[in-house]
Amino acid sequence: MHNDCYIWRIVQGVSDSGRLFLPGPLEKFGPHFRFGSNGYMFFFWLEADSSQPDIYCPYYCESFDYALTWTEPRPLPAPCSSSCHWYGYDCEVVRDTPVAVTRFLTGNYEYGKVIVYRPDSGGPGNWHFKMTILNGDTLPYARLPNLAADDSGNTFVVYTGTFIVDDETVSDCGVFARPAQEDTWYDWGRCTFQGNVGYMEAAHNAPIIANGDSTIIGLIHTNAGTYPNTGNLYFDCITLPNPPIPPWVGIKGELPKPTKILVSPNPSRRYVKFVARAPISSLVIYNATGKLVASYQSLGSSFVLDGQSASGGLNPGVYFYSVRSGSNRYQGKIVLSR
Repeated sequence: MHNDCYIWRIVQGVSDSGRLFLPGPLEKFGPHFRFGSNGYMFFFWLEADSSQPDIYCPYYCESFDYALTWTEPRPLPAPCSSSCHWYGYDCEVVRDTPVAVTRFLTGNYEYGKVIVYRPDSGGPGNWHFKMTILNGDTLPYARLPNLAADDSGNTFVVYTGTFIVDDETVSDCGVFARPAQEDTWYDWGRCTFQGNVGYMEAAHNAPIIANGDSTIIGLIHTNAGTYPNTGNLYFDCITLPNPPIPPWVGIKGELPKPTKILVSPNPSRRYVKFVARAPISSLVIYNATGKLVASYQSLGSSFVLDGQSASGGLNPGVYFYSVRSGSNRYQGKIVLSR
């Protein structure tokens, strides 16, 4: 049995009597509410098909006058599923443009297809655009999609996925990023390197740090699906550049040689991932006094430096790296925090 969903409007502390917003027999999983500026608001929820009450599809409706009036509920163009849950969809207003993400199961998998929606053009009221960023029938399977955005208008989809690592599968968080003013979503892949990630939630408002050249997305996740009975709860973060375009992606899909190596997250509490276009022949780490503290040879094109295990463990502080990849040499600084 599903309960009726009501909406109240409160102005200067005075509430109206409330009115029925979604009928109980069809409404499934509470609506997500978001608002922008100049009176714009919208709801996003899953609703049962009247002819197939076990099948749920995404719906939305909008207000342009501070909730005085609302549009009729409108379905989004999407496949439907009998197994969507409240943690299978999320939404946000990014620079006054609504954006939503849904996850639909594929076959008998717990993981599934991830689709992003936002209006074609002209802001709210024209929800026809959709883009599948993960198909759900090939790795990495995905679930728990979350939306985040920063003040620059960059949008991020963070999800729990199953990734192939050294010919084995691990559960971890992944991230897609869409730079402001673009329609392209860039796949940044696995991003926490904790492994065995269970439930996950990302912060909606991602801060811009330093001089505006980076964005930090806060995460909270478990390492076991049975938490809190077993496992641990983690606070984590993803650091991406602004704009969030991977260095190996060139103009119009070309893959030129990067001008710099990708080092992320930086700063970090524990690990740092190095990514280059060519295999990394050597990686050396020095402390702030110039002493060699770690050295690695003949790595692949990506390598995760675990600060807790590197040469007996790296204490929190500032370190310098030197990477040789192909005929290029890259140097820079990493910060390990507590």
